[in-house]
Amino acid sequence: GVDAERCVSTNPKRKVLVDIPSSCLKGLILKGIHRGRAIYLAKTYRATPIVRFVGEHVLIVEATGFLNSSHWKPMYFNDNYPFIYITLNHECIHVLDTRTITFLPDLRLS
Repeated sequence: GVDAERCVSTNPKRKVLVDIPSSCLKGLILKGIHRGRAIYLAKTYRATPIVRFVGEHVLIVEATGFLNSSHWKPMYFNDNYPFIYITLNHECIHVLDTRTITFLPDLRLS
């Protein structure tokens, strides 16, 4: 069988069954629950982030540089909107459309 975990947000009504083996979660950081999916971060050395849809209820965002500061929040999301905003530096915002699991054109800050 699958070794599964249940992720519970601060709101007990929002639960997500993480339907992948716990060994696949090693080294990942749970950032929250968005629209019924657990959102995890994984550190990588890619220039731009990528996303993996793993299991029915798990998204893993792989990106570089976001784990260096405990005070910096690299991801923003709200269940009212289908987008996850990812900031890896202070110049660019990557926008993930969770309906299609694709990245929209980057937003540049000047």
